[in-house]
Amino acid sequence: MLTILEVDDFWSPPDPEAQRNLAAKRRALEQRDDLRYVFLQADHQRYTEAQGGVIVEHVIAPTLPGSDRPAVLLRPLTELIQLHRPSAILCRATIVKLLALGLASFRLAPRPALIGRWRGVPTHERKVWKLTPRARGFDAVLVANHAEAEAARELGLARLYLVPVDDFADEVERIREIAELVRTGGRVREGLHER
Repeated sequence: MLTILEVDDFWSPPDPEAQRNLAAKRRALEQRDDLRYVFLQADHQRYTEAQGGVIVEHVIAPTLPGSDRPAVLLRPLTELIQLHRPSAILCRATIVKLLALGLASFRLAPRPALIGRWRGVPTHERKVWKLTPRARGFDAVLVANHAEAEAARELGLARLYLVPVDDFADEVERIREIAELVRTGGRVREGLHER
């Protein structure tokens, strides 16, 4: 069974459009019996909720920037990644989160695919995204349209896959393909690919 672990964007201000999209995604994926979808969400307390094939892990995470952010987030990330053993990890990453996810999933075998979701990154975060190819980087990056793909390419990101943010079935299938390539040691294709 495919297990996808999606990590909330812990430190950015709440985005109402992203929250609506996530609620729709959870409703759509609850009905699938071929998938376990785990979402790590920042909260003020630690608890778990489950509905069908969707599990929401509420994680206490710092809400203000600071030098202890990676250390505070690394322990719960490691515990939850080890618990759920995902096939793929999906995130809108800052470099801090990307490094934390890489460290948290380091000992898993097979290694989960690390997949970014580009969502029109604000100007102040673009410098951080430029660093991602120098860190462990993503195995693939999902983009919603050609304009987002072009902006991602300008920052040096590669292995882009066109998946609209509201096409949850296609997103799952793309993630399944990428996870299988990473699991078998295959090479994720370069460039923008459409179905």
